Amino acid sequence: MSVIEQYIKSWKVRDVEAVLSCLTDDCEIVECYGPVYRGKQTVENWMIKWLETGHVQRWDVTRLWVRKEFEAAQWSFICLFDGMRHEFEGASICDLKAGKIRYLREFTTTAPLYDWHGE
Repeated sequence: MSVIEQYIKSWKVRDVEAVLSCLTDDCEIVECYGPVYRGKQTVENWMIKWLETGHVQRWDVTRLWVRKEFEAAQWSFICLFDGMRHEFEGASICDLKAGKIRYLREFTTTAPLYDWHGE
């Protein structure tokens, strides 16, 4: 299993320690809607706070690219947060250092995907 897959799986099962084990001490995570989390302690604080009202219902990797110092994944995501359902497709890119995530940036689609037919 790749590091990004381990990271995602750990979020799905709400395992803060497992998420942290995927990260370098000086990690940086950039979420698709703006927040930046710098360092393991900040990530831990964010997760604990998010898990108070948030629950990942589905986070499925649909495409995966793995290289020695780089991983990327496309995924579909559904969660409940503060009682509201959120669903979108996105992608994560990761720079690795010594087999752990040093930098992770998420991107999301902003509208449903559709086939273009020339109009």
